[in-house]
Amino acid sequence: MKTRISFFLVLIVGGLLLLVGNVNVSAQNGAEEANISIIPEGVEVKTFVFAHGEDPSAKTASVAATPWTDIAVHGTMWNPELRGKFSLFKPLGWGTATKVKAAGDQWVHIPIPYITYLEDIPQKVRFVQFCAQSSNGSVTKPTALHLWTGSTRFYAGAVSWPANNNYGCWGVSFSPGVWKEDLGVSVLLHYANTTDSITLYKAWAQFER
Repeated sequence: MKTRISFFLVLIVGGLLLLVGNVNVSAQNGAEEANISIIPEGVEVKTFVFAHGEDPSAKTASVAATPWTDIAVHGTMWNPELRGKFSLFKPLGWGTATKVKAAGDQWVHIPIPYITYLEDIPQKVRFVQFCAQSSNGSVTKPTALHLWTGSTRFYAGAVSWPANNNYGCWGVSFSPGVWKEDLGVSVLLHYANTTDSITLYKAWAQFER
């Protein structure tokens, strides 16, 4: 009887250790997710920071005069990955105001409508941008941008947000443009404390044929 009990205790303890190990691995993988860099093969990628209202076309235009189309999504369309981590996630007329319950990093997501083919001509992603404003931009700010097509992440990179409290925008351009089945935008927000806030404004993309 003692042998059986000991055997089952070993199984239980071993199972618990395996579970804890898996949790730690998952946590480590999650922490590393924001630090990875993914760039489409054979594509030149550039990142840009913009002041509110600045025209990005001069910076992002291709060498060839390729016609393009812009599609914008208003800032009330952002979604939190973990709503319970936010003390405030409130859509307003101009965007979405956010605060967190505890300092740290939180993901937010927004889809951009994408006409993948227009009159049988494929439309390629040429530029993607999101805009935001922090109440304390030197420490509370966006830190990473990921782009998705379905469940495939085709771009991941760090965001070098200006250390100010202005309405600002961060964008990434692709040359040549890349065709995808759809387009999702994920932004990692870092909150230094529970007092600072980040307001999320529009996200938009530019497509070329």
